[in-house]
Amino acid sequence: MSQLDELTRLASDLAGSRAWWGQRNHDEAAETRVLNVEARGRGTYSVTVFNSVGTIGLPGLTLIVKPKIPIEHFIHVARRGLFSTSRRDRSPSYLAEGVEFSELVAMWLVAGVEELLRAGLEDDYTVVDERSSAVRGSIDVPATVVGWLRGDSRVACAFDEFSTDSPLNRVLRAALVSVSANHQMSHATRSAAAGLVRQMWEVGDLHPSDMNVQPRRGQLRYSETLGLAKQVLRAIGRSLETGGVRSSTFLFATPTLIEDGIRVILSSRLAPIVVRRHGRVLLPSSVSVNPDLEVGPPPFTGDVKYKVSDASWNRADLAQAVFFATAYRSPRALIVNFRNREVGPQDFLHVGDVRVGTATWDARPDAAPQESEDALVQDVRRVLDLAA
Repeated sequence: MSQLDELTRLASDLAGSRAWWGQRNHDEAAETRVLNVEARGRGTYSVTVFNSVGTIGLPGLTLIVKPKIPIEHFIHVARRGLFSTSRRDRSPSYLAEGVEFSELVAMWLVAGVEELLRAGLEDDYTVVDERSSAVRGSIDVPATVVGWLRGDSRVACAFDEFSTDSPLNRVLRAALVSVSANHQMSHATRSAAAGLVRQMWEVGDLHPSDMNVQPRRGQLRYSETLGLAKQVLRAIGRSLETGGVRSSTFLFATPTLIEDGIRVILSSRLAPIVVRRHGRVLLPSSVSVNPDLEVGPPPFTGDVKYKVSDASWNRADLAQAVFFATAYRSPRALIVNFRNREVGPQDFLHVGDVRVGTATWDARPDAAPQESEDALVQDVRRVLDLAA
């Protein structure tokens, strides 16, 4: 298959609903484009990827789709949102090792183990060492003699047993246990991993030699998932750079991901003040109003814009923020955005009875993400006059 043919297929297969890609108006068409391919002449093409971050694997080529802001800041916000939601295709891409997308590897592991469990885990021969009154397999003479000297009349035996407790399955289970205990990952990913561990109750703990196991003929369906399990146990994630680690094509819908992440951050940092997304209908019409943030009570409204802004007002963003506030009869409106250069605090803007202010995430490469989060929360308190 040519690169162009593969791109055409991915453009169709990766397309999701508008709701998934962040288009909340369900009156619009059910499908939305993810990729646009345009001929440039002489056998070359330009590829545009809409509102997403990730990688696209083509024959002999890996395309990297990077976020608008530095990856450290993107991951800091994104992992608070629905980071466990992504579009994936099995077409291979090749990325460098990194910690940024460790959860993505864990998500692929969870999906792979779920698939293996649906088809049934492979039983295999495994060596069992035990003391028995009847001889089975080979006798461990030194261990048997030591037992006799201690008053134990049983024989130390080593024999093969056909069971689910095999090296392959022990590696998978150990990796799932690691994911379920990793509090750097989302609750959804950890819960899914813990649920799979409970289903693998017949599988024992990892043996030191298990990490050397490779699928034999007839066990090749384990290959990809086993590789992911070993990467989890060795803490090998992915970065958005080309490299030699086999991966899959994946795309995250960035507007929704960032919006959800900001909302979770503010909900945690402003507690007990409630921060949520909760729309209302302008009766007696059927027109709905759905601000990204409802902060209160009383309900103040806010809008999250995943864009790098300067110190000037964007009229479209301003109009939307005022519309939300007016519909809620809120005296204050908040716009959350990002910046990549140093700017002073932006003055409030009064539009009729609504006072509009901005809270900005400092996304400069030399800014620490946690410090940017702290500053954003302070900005939100200032704009909405919330007590610290």
